[in-house]
Amino acid sequence: MPISQMSKINQIENIPPARKVESSTERGSSVSPEISPVEFGHDRLAEMAKPSPPAATMPAEPFAGANMAVDQRFKKIESILEEDLSEVYFNLNSQKQQEFRAKGEETAVKIFNLLAKPKVQIKKIISLIKDWLKIIPGINVFFLEQVVKIKADKIINETSKRN
Repeated sequence: MPISQMSKINQIENIPPARKVESSTERGSSVSPEISPVEFGHDRLAEMAKPSPPAATMPAEPFAGANMAVDQRFKKIESILEEDLSEVYFNLNSQKQQEFRAKGEETAVKIFNLLAKPKVQIKKIISLIKDWLKIIPGINVFFLEQVVKIKADKIINETSKRN
């Protein structure tokens, strides 16, 4: 019997069309093209089609809730990091400014996540700030060490206060 006649018979008898079954290793993370959105569900299909961002770039919840204390603590970290650096920032070219700003935001998120842990790891905070400030071309190593130490101490002291 030709395929067109079989599909007509299946439609009349309400038999779903046959589909190929794939193993999970063949399929990977994609949806099999033989499964229609109606069978699989529109929401689930749309969810699986969206690529998920890498976990390393996502903050570990500084913005998840509407918790004002968390938001204030994060803003305090950002303000301490950018303190006394406006002149340096505006003297950078536009490409370096973008790199400096992006790395600064990433550093603030990482520091926020480190401070959320029960044991504060000051060496990691110092390392993060140092790596961020090394973007500034021609920065004096001794000045860098001094600024990093001051900012790290200030972040620890200011954000650990319980109001």
